[in-house]
Amino acid sequence: MYRQLLQRREKLLGPDHIDTLAALDNFASAHFNQGKFEEAEHLFLRLLQRREKLLGPSHSGTIMALRNLGFANFQQWKFEEAEHLFLRLLERREKLLGPDHIDTLAALDNLALVTIKQEKFGEAEHLYRRLLERQEKLLRPDHIDTLAALNNLAAANFKQGKFEEVEHLLLQLLERREKLLGPDHIDTLAALNNLALVAIEQEKFGKAEHLYRRLLERQEKLLEPDHVDMLAALNNLAFAHFNQEKFEEAEHLYHRLLERREKLLGPDHSDTLKTLDNLASAHFNQEKFEEAEHLYLQLLERREKLLGPDHIDTLTALDDLASANVDQGKFEEAERLYRRLLEHREKLLGPDHNDTLATLDDLAAAKFKQNWTSPE
Repeated sequence: MYRQLLQRREKLLGPDHIDTLAALDNFASAHFNQGKFEEAEHLFLRLLQRREKLLGPSHSGTIMALRNLGFANFQQWKFEEAEHLFLRLLERREKLLGPDHIDTLAALDNLALVTIKQEKFGEAEHLYRRLLERQEKLLRPDHIDTLAALNNLAAANFKQGKFEEVEHLLLQLLERREKLLGPDHIDTLAALNNLALVAIEQEKFGKAEHLYRRLLERQEKLLEPDHVDMLAALNNLAFAHFNQEKFEEAEHLYHRLLERREKLLGPDHSDTLKTLDNLASAHFNQEKFEEAEHLYLQLLERREKLLGPDHIDTLTALDDLASANVDQGKFEEAERLYRRLLEHREKLLGPDHNDTLATLDDLAAAKFKQNWTSPE
């Protein structure tokens, strides 16, 4: 329909008539809304060129065509082109509307987003900081758009490894979201989760434990026990315990997590296997070597089936299983496992690789301990 209308208006009114341009705009928007972004890009470019010629670069219709062309490029992951267009858009809106107009702030937000997509995190940080300063002045600290900018500024800092700054920003975000949305809102919980994640990145495992415990308490009230977010929080709480050498607590949490993941995802899912691995490690670090051996054996069998005997994760499980046998004094079985491991690593990594040499040392130690006799 839009194509026919455009063709008739071009024929009757000419390509540059205002009604023809409106039909071209509608035709381009129809393509965009159908996800036909390449066609939309071509049409919005035609529209922009005609409107710049007829109406000038500062006309509202021209500026809207420039905006839409930027989004058509963005949706095709043409981020460099989109950045160039959004920068032009920002400059025109600042000139016409002023730096604090809502449309100018939207253009600044779009420019910041496209720099994030290009992993220009330093530039994104600078843009989001400008945006946040203006929004806090114009809107209010607790406005939803201000909170979005605060969250995005934290994300840009996180990508640069500025964890102390991220922690400061996320604390502000959490306090504001708790006040505005309540402690149990999904966005509040996301801020709490991100704050805990930053504590993990800073190796503040005690603080992370406290935050993940708060998160889990709220999630248990709101979500089903098998919800993906709950399982992630349970895993991270276990990780925080493990890294504080609270292996008994970690064991308990990993056991709960394993039961849920086996039920929800199946015994062979990668997340289930990772949890099985972590549970085995928690047992091993408590010197529960028999239990660890049993778990590592399950892990090895599943990984061999799913990944093959030569996969790095399979070989790690084989190595851990051998270690569990050594620590139980089962040196003959450990020797057999280390021989298997050595064959795989020599084949995959070569005889001089560090992992191959370490396995050779472990094999020699297992053989030596079988032949060792205590002095009288």
